[in-house]
Amino acid sequence: MSKKIKIIYLTTTSKLCGAEKVIYELSKRTNKERFEIIVCTIKDDLEGGLLDKCRDIGIKTASLGIENKWKFYKSVQLYKIIKEFHPDIIQSFLFFDNILARIFGKIAGVSIIISGQRNVETKRSFLRNWVDKYTLPLADMVISNSRAGGKILLEKFHLIHSRVKVIYNGIDLQEENNSVKKKGFLKEIGLSGDEKIVGFIGRLEKQKGVQYLIEAIKILNRENPSIYTLLIGDGKEKDTLERYSQYNGCKAIFLGWKENASRYLDSFDLLVLPSLWEGMPNVVLEAMKQGVLVIATSVGGNIEIIDDGKTGFLIKPGNSQLLAEKIKMVLSLSESEKASIIKNAKNKVMKNFNIQQMVKNFEYTYIGLLSKKELL
Repeated sequence: MSKKIKIIYLTTTSKLCGAEKVIYELSKRTNKERFEIIVCTIKDDLEGGLLDKCRDIGIKTASLGIENKWKFYKSVQLYKIIKEFHPDIIQSFLFFDNILARIFGKIAGVSIIISGQRNVETKRSFLRNWVDKYTLPLADMVISNSRAGGKILLEKFHLIHSRVKVIYNGIDLQEENNSVKKKGFLKEIGLSGDEKIVGFIGRLEKQKGVQYLIEAIKILNRENPSIYTLLIGDGKEKDTLERYSQYNGCKAIFLGWKENASRYLDSFDLLVLPSLWEGMPNVVLEAMKQGVLVIATSVGGNIEIIDDGKTGFLIKPGNSQLLAEKIKMVLSLSESEKASIIKNAKNKVMKNFNIQQMVKNFEYTYIGLLSKKELL
């Protein structure tokens, strides 16, 4: 290759959630002799740690500094960033950054525009669907992190197969995450250390269905007051959910947002992800890697990660009673039954969700798209 491939990764926020973690790993692990990267966020970079972490490893960064919708005029800065960096590829991941990348990427003459499909949301607003539909033709390819997301692109938006690619999320199977120890951590937050802990990690928003977990714990507490749920994360529903759990007398502890939240997985007896819709949740992969049992709803990419009863457990969304019964059943499994599921889960993650394979798949995609346009 005569020159490096220059890529702009555009995302909405700097907070290290699913898409942002993928961006960081791609920026960190792509071959620096072949690729040059700049990571750009729409919102102010003070909102999270993505840009700081990227700068720490020598990756160029930028931010449009749009704190609210009234400052959306700042989005024109993306055009300036594109013209100064002269990227071969601009890649976005979420709804708002997808729209900006398509429009400004096309106006600025970027050779390859790649959008993301990271959530299998079936009940989006008419306006979002309309905007997506009429800007999708500007993208050369849409990369989904699940087959379920790819199916939506093909069936709902009628994209041709050659413009849709599925690349699963990957996690670092070798990484040590300095896990907190259950007993000591529970004592730190005022418990005895002997409680049964049903954990949740994620955004506290309607999508995640956390109210059903709170209701399930309330049901379980009637006969077993030693079951608690620990909820790690922040979001629009946090205050409402806290009030709801207090009103219902549910044994729930809200721990707020934690950087590197997977450190706390070892303090859980069980991870529950009660989402109403979902993409390819990294937290489930991290739990399976670390040997934590998982219950997740049978939506989106969850079905592609979990083989019900073999590598974890699936349940229909939106049913607190069924969730309570499933939690009770999983907590009552014998040690040998738990060990078998944990072993199967670890094997599946190692085989299908390796971070190195994810990075290679993205690199091959970039090279393939540019080769087709005879730009290499």
